[in-house]
Amino acid sequence: MKSKEDAPHPLGQCPVCRTSYAAASVAPISQRGQTSLLHLTCDSCQHAMILSLRRSPQGLVCAGIVTDCSAEDAKRFASSEPISVDDVIEAHEALQLDKFPRSV
Repeated sequence: MKSKEDAPHPLGQCPVCRTSYAAASVAPISQRGQTSLLHLTCDSCQHAMILSLRRSPQGLVCAGIVTDCSAEDAKRFASSEPISVDDVIEAHEALQLDKFPRSV
């Protein structure tokens, strides 16, 4: 029989060092319908993760990505306007090779 300490932690483990996340390391970023976006920081190795949790009829769907964003950065990005087609074109034009000196 598994002890309480062997049971999986509800927040999961850090994908970098496998330390269980503490509840205090979780920062809510946004909530839209059945989807919650969370920022987690590992107390042990200090790596951060952005986690998307979505309730569905089949259960809880979870997807995460390791990031170097702070919780404040993630909140700012989540509340910003989406990138438009014009933004992409402008970035592409700014990065044209002929605008930068070429190294030999």
